[in-house]
Amino acid sequence: MEKVREFYTKVCDKLALAGGIIVFLLCLLLFVNVVLRRIFQMPITGAIEAVQYGMLFAVCIAIGKTTFEKGHIVVELIVDSLPPKPRKVLQIITGIVGIAIFAFFVVIVGGMIGKVKMSGQVSSVLGIPQYIVYIALIFGMVMVIISLVILFIELVMTPAKGKEEN
Repeated sequence: MEKVREFYTKVCDKLALAGGIIVFLLCLLLFVNVVLRRIFQMPITGAIEAVQYGMLFAVCIAIGKTTFEKGHIVVELIVDSLPPKPRKVLQIITGIVGIAIFAFFVVIVGGMIGKVKMSGQVSSVLGIPQYIVYIALIFGMVMVIISLVILFIELVMTPAKGKEEN
């Protein structure tokens, strides 16, 4: 399991780096757009749309790392108050539910790709095909599922511990 964790960590790190580079470039684009618009009254056509779609792609490729590192905000008032074994049972249940929910959405969104592609829907300014957005969403959700599965396996393989050891 350790080799899987190491490999997946490397993949997530590279994707997060790519996401960070995308965000940096989007900030640069937005800055240049504002300067050109304010000083020269020449905004960059499609800059706002590019930033909107770019942020979506950046999040979708980096969300696996956030999930894998448990970087999301969590409220564990109930979980922390439970003894070790019931806590682990609850964590296993929430792990299964989380994986199932994301898998359900992958199936639903995946089923929409063909319809959206056939409809020929594109973004209003840059003409970005809308099915690409759905593919990005599926990619992000699959990365979350992989993260959750790895964390779930590690949870199941680890003995229940007390609060101070967790």
